[in-house]
Amino acid sequence: MDISKLDMTEHANRGAQLQVLHPVNKTPIEGMIITLLGTDSTLYRQRFAAWRQKFINTNNVPGINDAEEQAMECRAACTVNWKGMERDGKPYECTPQNVRELYSNPGYSWLVEQVDAFIQDRSNFFVIADGS
Repeated sequence: MDISKLDMTEHANRGAQLQVLHPVNKTPIEGMIITLLGTDSTLYRQRFAAWRQKFINTNNVPGINDAEEQAMECRAACTVNWKGMERDGKPYECTPQNVRELYSNPGYSWLVEQVDAFIQDRSNFFVIADGS
C-alpha cells in the first residue's frame, strides 16, 4: 500500500462533518452539522505545541484550568463552520466568539463531548478515493 494514502494530517486538514446528536435520545438533530478539523490537523498541532511551549518557557506545570483552556483553544480552532444552529429563535453564526461562548457554556457540555470525540477519531477524517 502506498504509505502516502495514510497521511493523517492531510486527511484531518480537509475537515469532516459532525452530525450533532440529541443529548438525551442520541438521534440526529436535523440540519445541525459542525464542520471540524481533526487532532492530526496542522492547526490543532500548532495550537497544542504553542500551549506546551508556554509552560516549557516559564518552567511552570500546567494546572487543570490551563488544560481546560488549552482544550477550548484547540476545539475552537478545529471548528471550521456550523449550520442549522439557532439561538433564541435567530440564526447563530459560527464566529470565533460564538464558538468559544457555546463550548464554554456548561449547559452544552453534551455538545463539547461530541465535538471532542469526533475530532479525536481518525476514522471520521479518513477517506480513500480509490477504495484502497
